[in-house]
Amino acid sequence: MKSAVGTYSSNYARKAVMNCKAAGIPISIATAQPPETLFSLNQMRFLEYLGFETEYDYFFARRNLNFDRFGSLKGYMFQYFIDRSFNPEKILFFDDLQSNINLANALGIKTQKVSRNQMEDDKIGITQQDFIEGMAKVNWEPELVIFDIDGTLTQGNNINYSILIDDNLENYIKFNLL
Repeated sequence: MKSAVGTYSSNYARKAVMNCKAAGIPISIATAQPPETLFSLNQMRFLEYLGFETEYDYFFARRNLNFDRFGSLKGYMFQYFIDRSFNPEKILFFDDLQSNINLANALGIKTQKVSRNQMEDDKIGITQQDFIEGMAKVNWEPELVIFDIDGTLTQGNNINYSILIDDNLENYIKFNLL
């Protein structure tokens, strides 16, 4: 199944999400995609296919284009959980970009950089090895697992933001953007 920006899910994305769900671990999306992409019907269908549930899971989209000193747009997303008493050392964050990994590490969040081997299609985005290595960093007992979308839950090639079919404001409001 394709995401709203035209990329397929990585081979292990659905299994990673479903493993967290089966263990009762809260999960979140933290993406630099604009709200009209994240909350489009196509993208929400894609995330539901992976195992996300709009009634229970956390969804964060980019608020603005202000990069922090690490070159990341995700600082406020991490701070949201820290402010709500999640222990940063028990939060696990999967992402493909080093700038986001650096920011999360600076906040004390455990991180796993996912594979970016462009030469092998099955090595783009989260792999089983990435998932196992990340979970080991929190002793298989995270309070929360946060996933990036593009390049992490998807294969990340040929991202095309122009193919959005639905940027419905009602849908945007429904999913409660912070």
